[in-house]
Amino acid sequence: MLGTCLMARRGMGLTGVMSGVLSRGRPGIRYRIQGSLPVSVEKGWVRSLAYSLFFEGRLGRGGDQNGCAGGHFWLDDLRRVLKFGGFLMLMRRCRKNLLIGGVAGLLWLLSSPQGSAALPAVRLLDVDYPSEPSELAFNYAPTLVQTADGLLVAWVGASRVDGPDASVYLSRQTGGGWGRPQRVASQTHRKTRIQVACRRPVLFKPTNESLLLFFQSDNERGQRKGYLSTSDDNGVTWLRAKVLPRGITGPAGAKPTELADGDLLCGADTQRAGRVVHVERASAFRKKWEWTRTRDLSYARVHNASEPVLLYHGRGKIQALCRSRRGYMVEGWSDDEGETWGKFGRSILPNPDSGLDVVRSEDGEFVLVYQHSNRERGILNLATTRDGKEWAAAALLENEPGRSFSDPAMIKGADGNLHIVYCQDSRRIKHVVVDPESLSPVTMVGGNWPY
Repeated sequence: MLGTCLMARRGMGLTGVMSGVLSRGRPGIRYRIQGSLPVSVEKGWVRSLAYSLFFEGRLGRGGDQNGCAGGHFWLDDLRRVLKFGGFLMLMRRCRKNLLIGGVAGLLWLLSSPQGSAALPAVRLLDVDYPSEPSELAFNYAPTLVQTADGLLVAWVGASRVDGPDASVYLSRQTGGGWGRPQRVASQTHRKTRIQVACRRPVLFKPTNESLLLFFQSDNERGQRKGYLSTSDDNGVTWLRAKVLPRGITGPAGAKPTELADGDLLCGADTQRAGRVVHVERASAFRKKWEWTRTRDLSYARVHNASEPVLLYHGRGKIQALCRSRRGYMVEGWSDDEGETWGKFGRSILPNPDSGLDVVRSEDGEFVLVYQHSNRERGILNLATTRDGKEWAAAALLENEPGRSFSDPAMIKGADGNLHIVYCQDSRRIKHVVVDPESLSPVTMVGGNWPY
């Protein structure tokens, strides 16, 4: 029906591929409207379609912030677009583009509660690169921490992604920029002495404790093991990494959450028979960490989730946000500081199976860095929330469809600014400093990016 409706308007030059209509609602099936779309669906489905009709008279290519790119509209939006197609069918006897364009232009003006708002400018205080492609072929999975001596950034460097020579490298920010990367962790099998890849480094500085470096590696049987190394001189020297207890893998990419009693909560996962998440707790006792873990909290066939990020809302309430391969974030809630968890389910925010991170400010507001799309990794967004349910769009840090800006990590530095690191196309680590006072969040209705 949609193809007929759209083709009814003469001169639009459209072709509709209705595989989404014929798929009987199966997930992952989509349809395409081909042509030229100068404004993406991030403005809202009515605004984008109507804008194209009014100004260009064509529909088609363009990326978006709501899970669409390259002119694709997913099944979640199919019902809405069909309604717009029904409007065109009513106008099928009209052969003048001016009339349809005029009505569509009126819809475009009336469909946005934000009026003609543009994306507010975010103040970037600094942009630099702790790693360079000339030093290591691939650089990915960055993490950072604030110490008394300045910022430290660690990441995985290798000749190829997850290659056997993948090791953890670290760089320190000084007055003259970033120091030369130094290898601080690598792993070899004890029997074969063959080097194996290190993964998922996480730097964290607990209160009144040594600086911690978590990472993961596989043993001779291919089982994922967690390791912990410590430093008492702010990362200048590191003790030999020790393997974590059996069944404990450590944080899966995101920094731990420190509770009032000093315990650390780590979002973790396992990937033996599909990806499932759990939460691990570390308690400091006589200069040692004692570990416990929850049961598996998600289902591989249902959620396919990993790398949980924990948001502590106070009074024992904790929210977990996870990346997934379903096109959306998976979330779960705990009311007793992570001891027990409710049922995990779909979050209002999309996710292209890419990492995310969060920072909590003193007034209780959370800032989330992530990609507001269900498949496009060439964007990087900031969003804010206070309750974990109502989200507001804050900034768009990157917008280059076709590229990959992944594995973001974020902290609030000693200067009060947001420090964010992420990898560009798995080749280069980028460091961005954002002034939090420059953020002007706008409420997202239904989880849709409002611009």
